[in-house]
Parts: sequence; C-alpha cells; structure tokens
Amino acid sequence: MKHVRKWLMYAVYFLVAVVFFLFFLFSSDAVVDYVALYAQKADPLLDVRIERIQPVFPPGIALKEIDVAYDRLAWVAMDGLKLTPDYGSLFSNAKAVRFNGTAYGGKVKGRAIIRSRKGGYAVGTEAALSGIRLEKIQRLSALAGRQISGALGAVVQFDPHAQRMAQGSVTLDKVTVEMPQPFLNIRQIEVSRVEADLVVEQDRMIIKRCIFKGPQADGNLSGSLAIAAPFNKSRLDIRGTVKPHHSVLAGLQKIGLFSKQLSSENGFPIRLMGTVEKPRYSFR
Repeated sequence: MKHVRKWLMYAVYFLVAVVFFLFFLFSSDAVVDYVALYAQKADPLLDVRIERIQPVFPPGIALKEIDVAYDRLAWVAMDGLKLTPDYGSLFSNAKAVRFNGTAYGGKVKGRAIIRSRKGGYAVGTEAALSGIRLEKIQRLSALAGRQISGALGAVVQFDPHAQRMAQGSVTLDKVTVEMPQPFLNIRQIEVSRVEADLVVEQDRMIIKRCIFKGPQADGNLSGSLAIAAPFNKSRLDIRGTVKPHHSVLAGLQKIGLFSKQLSSENGFPIRLMGTVEKPRYSFR
C-alpha cells in the first residue's frame, strides 16, 4: 500500500510539473518563430504569421490571430484556431493534425496532412467551411474590384504541389455583387443561392458546375478563369444559360436585346468574356 501511495504521489507531482511547465513557462514567441520556420521549410512560398500560441487541454495548442499567405498573396486571416493531433495517423507515413477555428464570422474545421518529400515536407489540407461572411474578406473585394457580400460554405481539398491545387464544392447564400456600372437601373446583382463544383490548377480555375437562383434570374454556368496577376486582370471564359425573371426580361426586350419570339421557359444562352475587372457579356 505504501508503494502505491508513493507512486501515486510521483504521478501527481509529474502531472503538476507538466502543467506548470506548459502553462507558466511556455514560450509563445519561441513557438511562433518555430512554426514560421517550419512552414518555410515545408514550402518556401508559404508564409505563416501568428500573434500568440498557448497550450490547451485536451492536448493541443490554441493559436490567436493567424495570417497565412502563399506566394506573397494573402490566403487566410483567422481569429483563432485549435490544433490537436490526429492519433490515428501516428503510426502511418503521413501525419495529420486536426484543426477547428473561426474566421470572417464563420467556422473552419478539418485536417492538415503532412507528408515527407525530397528536400522537405508537403502539406495538404481537407477543410469544411460554414457561415463565412464574404463582406468581411477585404482581400476578396479588393481582388474583384467591387463590393461582395453573402455567406459562404464549402468542402475543399488543397495540395499546393498537385496539378489540381484545390478542388471542392461551394455554396453561397444571399449574395450581392456591386455592379461597376448600372445596367437597366440594376446597381447590384442579387443571388439567393449558388451551388458550384470547382477545380483550381496552377494558373486556372475550372467551374465544372454552377447553378444559381435569385430574384433577378436563375441559371447554370460552366467554364474557366485564367488566373493572372493582379487577379482583376484574370480572363473569363464562361458559358451557360440564364433565365431572367419578368421585370429584368421586360427591360432586356425593351432595349432590343431579346425579342418576344426568343423568350422561352428554358432561358437564353450567355457567355462571359473579358476580365474580372471589366467583364463582357454575349447573349448568343
């Protein structure tokens, strides 16, 4: 019995010491620097900046104010993120870390998968996003050159070293996009719901499927976006079908874009060309 009490005291002492070292002697600055260096080693184009890191229970770490850039372009700015080990990957070649956090008024969760490769590491990501507010992503409006608002949800996979850097499904709800110039007295595009399947390659985004519904029009689109720098110079090549609602259709017919004979329940063919900054439309 004395031996049991003795080992129990040792165990309690050990746990108290671990907690003390973790929470009172934990060097946030040192770990922040290490994470930044590790990210650079994993990929020289990856830049990670963190305001503060601290340990949490269950075993893991909490990060505050995270900014992630890739190839000098801002990708993500998060309020906070909790990282915990994926214990199922400990005995596999690819290690994984689970994450759960908040960003732009919404939630982000998923796994980061780390694989060794010649000269360093390859980091891939599987993530689910919900309730992300587009108007809070300043980089998005700056890239598009106009104000965008709405809610974003997505399930995506990202691997910067693959031919397909990213792919996934995206949903948008109650979206408004400011028009560069009013058209038929319409100052902004309003869409109630968008569902899309996307693939991002090294210099191109492919829209495999996009279905949208809204108070102004319904339709479907597919095509590609040739990504350029700056982003607003990226070129559009998108085709599909759009079905304007009665008020919009009447305005289009009034200015001679559509004849009554062309009006049909199936909608009209549409093509988007030009650049993100200055798109052009063709109803043919």
